[in-house]
Amino acid sequence: MLVKATPTGGLPVEVWDNIIGWLRNDMGPLMACSLTCRAIFPPSRRHAFCRVGLNSAADFNSLEAFLNKPNYVQHCIRSLTIRGSGRKDSKDRTFPANGQWLLRLLPKLGRLSHIRMFLFSFSIPEDLRHDVGALAPSLRTLDFMTVGSKGSDLGLFIFALDDLSTLIDIFNGTPKPLIDTSCLSFPPNLVPRHTVSTLLRQPIIPVFASQEQALSLGVLAQAWDKGAQCRLRRIAMDQVYSEATPSESIQQVLVDSKDTLEELFLECVFSRPGNDELALDLSVSTA
Repeated sequence: MLVKATPTGGLPVEVWDNIIGWLRNDMGPLMACSLTCRAIFPPSRRHAFCRVGLNSAADFNSLEAFLNKPNYVQHCIRSLTIRGSGRKDSKDRTFPANGQWLLRLLPKLGRLSHIRMFLFSFSIPEDLRHDVGALAPSLRTLDFMTVGSKGSDLGLFIFALDDLSTLIDIFNGTPKPLIDTSCLSFPPNLVPRHTVSTLLRQPIIPVFASQEQALSLGVLAQAWDKGAQCRLRRIAMDQVYSEATPSESIQQVLVDSKDTLEELFLECVFSRPGNDELALDLSVSTA
């Protein structure tokens, strides 16, 4: 029996939105769906332009020129990926190390919720330092892989973001961590701008060759030191070095956190050998 075609096949628009959502990682079908009818066009467009990646200065200039004209794309962009070349730019003159993408793109992307950064040194132009947090008022997740920082610029950016809740640090195994936890904790008399509650740190190299390349738990202890107001609730860290046994290390983190952690994952390497069947005292934490 033939069925008369209708604009949305007789299904509620919300159902079609859900169906289109399953195609969000396949640009070809998304573009095909956007041409079928008016009801499917908005969700198709929303998913098609949800994520934008910039791999070169040419990409940056092209996107900036496009956003300077009337368009329907900028309100769809939720995730922005900035990728550098990995080459050093000691004077921060070229994209993306010069930080011009902060000034010339972010104010146009009011619904941006996720920034991913790869292989460059992050810096903030001098004329933006006084109000850098206003550039991305809706940003919730900051994801960086082998990204350097000019001085404390990245920490300043993190500190100033009102809605930031998740940090993902994928690093290359250098002994010194990129992000000091001082940007995650605050003196008792200082009201923080951001509300970072989730921290993920993971090495690119699966197993380090020496303990000097592993993460020290001291970087966590700093977050709760001296009565600071740290809002971390979920922590996951791979390749952690500890002078104590894994159980003792976890117990210390629970004590340091002062009953704030809800979820904790630590993969300990190069720990002190010994009987590690010590029962954890969970009375100090809700974990």
